[in-house]
Amino acid sequence: MTPVVALMMLSGIVSTATSKPRQLPRRVVNLVLKDACSRGCSEGEIAIYKRNIKFELYDLNGDKVPEVFAYIDHRDWCGMSFNCEYWVFQRRRKDYRMLVGGYPVLRVADTITNGFSDLESQGYLGACVLPGGTMGRSIYLTVFKYTGNEYKPTVVGERCRERKVKPSSSIPELKLQGY
Repeated sequence: MTPVVALMMLSGIVSTATSKPRQLPRRVVNLVLKDACSRGCSEGEIAIYKRNIKFELYDLNGDKVPEVFAYIDHRDWCGMSFNCEYWVFQRRRKDYRMLVGGYPVLRVADTITNGFSDLESQGYLGACVLPGGTMGRSIYLTVFKYTGNEYKPTVVGERCRERKVKPSSSIPELKLQGY
């Protein structure tokens, strides 16, 4: 299961793409590799990363043209095969532009800023206790809001999430408390 599919299952996200391209456009691959290797990569590393670039599609602004969430599914970029760094691209005519890049565990949020869905990146810190004495997961959350040109991070900080189980699924859903 890909990291994005796992995140979709955890957060209830459904892709709004009507058709999925068979492969990632060469321009997006080149932009991901340029950013990922900005501090230097060997030709061998570039070849390995290129073979391991994966993607998912999400329509972030409701224009029926899905944005591309690309990530390198490789141990150099994904700890425990889950917290991969993501790059998000928007198609513009015959080109793509990067909206945000290099952040782990990006997922689509329920809120909207300037016509685009907000994005969230989170890291797990450990356990926490919620009001009422139930256990939750302590996370560090960053919310990305669209400025009209790109996504900018807004650090939200530490939060305690309660585990919720959907009636139709055995996969726990994480819900923010007080957010």
